[in-house]
This record gives sequence, C-alpha cells and structure tokens, in this order.
Amino acid sequence: MMESPPVLRPERTLSTAERLELIRTLNGLPLSQLLELEFTLDVPKGIMPAPSEASGVRNRALLDWAGGSSGIGWNTFLKVLKEVTGVSLISQTQRLKVVIEGDIAEADSGLLLKMLADLQAKADAPSLKISSIKAGSIELTLQGTPEELEHLKQLIDSGQLTEVAGKRIRGSVVFSDLSGADLSGADLSGANLSGANLSGADLSGAILSEAILSGANLSGADLSGANLSEALLSGANLSGADLSKADLSGANLSEADLSSADLSGASSARPTSAGPSSARPTSAGPYLETIQDSSSQTKPT
Repeated sequence: MMESPPVLRPERTLSTAERLELIRTLNGLPLSQLLELEFTLDVPKGIMPAPSEASGVRNRALLDWAGGSSGIGWNTFLKVLKEVTGVSLISQTQRLKVVIEGDIAEADSGLLLKMLADLQAKADAPSLKISSIKAGSIELTLQGTPEELEHLKQLIDSGQLTEVAGKRIRGSVVFSDLSGADLSGADLSGANLSGANLSGADLSGAILSEAILSGANLSGADLSGANLSEALLSGANLSGADLSKADLSGANLSEADLSSADLSGASSARPTSAGPSSARPTSAGPYLETIQDSSSQTKPT
C-alpha cells in the first residue's frame, strides 16, 4: 500500500499589521538576540550588513531575505523567532474605533463597562478592552486580537450588530496604533497606513515609497532621511515632524498639516491636480517653498 504524500502547509504571507508588529519587535531586541536569531536561521553570507550598521537596516535585510524567493519563508522564520526570543507574532497595533450615538458627558463608568461587556458577549471577544475614549461623543477605541476586532467590525458593517447597551452604533473603523514605535529603516513601501497613529514614531531612514498615509497622525515623528516618494499623505498630520533630507518627490501633501515641521534638505513634493494653492492649506505653503528652494534654510515663524 502506497503511503499518502505529506500534506504541505501553505506558506503564509504577512499582513501590513503583522509586518509592522514584526519590525517593531525586531527593532526592540538587543543585538545579542538578533545575532543569535541570524545564527539559528543560518542566514547565507552576504545577506546581512555588518553588525555595526543600524539595527533597522540589518532587520530590513533580514526580513527581505526571509520573505524573498531565496529565503526560508514566514512559517519557519516565525517558528525560529519564538524559539530564540519567546516572541509570538500577535499584532498589538490594530485598534477598532466604534462611534456610538450619544454624548460621552452623559456616559458614566458604569455605562462604559456595560458597553464593553455587551460588545464582548455579542462579538464573542473576551479579551476586548477599551484603550481610549474621545471627548465630545461616545467614541470608543477598542483593543483586542486581530480576529476579534475583525469579527466585531464585520458584525457592525453587516448590520447584525446595531446597538450596544441600548445605544445605537453609528459606525466603526480599523486603524493601527504605532505611536512611539521604532520603525527606523523599515521597508513599508506600498503599505496601507491610512488613518494610522504614528505620532512620535521613529521612521528615520524608512522606505515609505507609494505608501498610503492619508489622514495618518505623524505629529512629532522622525522621518529624517525617509523615502516618501509617490506617497499619499493627503490630510496627514505632520506637525512638528522631522522631514529633514526626506525624499518627497511625487508625494501628495494636499491638506497636510506641516506646521513646525523640519523640511530642511527635503526633496520637493509634486503639485496636486487641484493646483498648489488650492490643494494645500495656507500654513503649508511656506514649508513647501522651503523644499523647492534648496538654498533657503530659514523656516517661517
């Protein structure tokens, strides 16, 4: 009797949220653990930059190899990562914003806890918790496993879940919370980070070409030397961000807030179809002129 061929486990791919979580995890590991991980993975010679290079640059090379055609694949990589560091890839970056009819001023702690318990029960999401509340409305930001958040959103979007604790649900949106994250040197080209919270994040030297960052919060973020060519930054909050020496060629900055941003040495962004004067806020104008005039290093007051 012939033996049945072994069932091959399909090679997994990483979602944007998982890749972000993986980058943040690797950038937070001490060099000794990273070296042990590289040794255990038996990374071929010539793949990794010298240990003296920035960790973000080395981690980018490691991930490019692992997920590439000549790499070991994500199944093996994540298994070895857990064996060496004890870290499992469970994304903690995703959040679900749920807008509920009413006024937060009228919602006491008892009502909020009742809402949470109701959402946990109806979505079968026991680890769901409230991470923040926006003033002026009942707008809850929920944290949980990616599966729980996705299931809850599906229930709301399909109309199966229309109210919580007697209050009507008006809508929901999933976003990534990466505030303060170390994503330096990360390759996030083409990533969809629309609406993400990247305030105070370290994205220095990161590759964000063609990334979708519309409506993202990048206030105070370090984007020095980042590649933002052809990136969609419409409506993004870049106030106080460090964009020095960033590549903004072809980037769409319509309606972006660039107040107090450092744009020294940055390459110029393209005009939008609506034209530079109408597409961008008045406060952004002087900063865009600073980009286009490389000889000027004086920021407006």
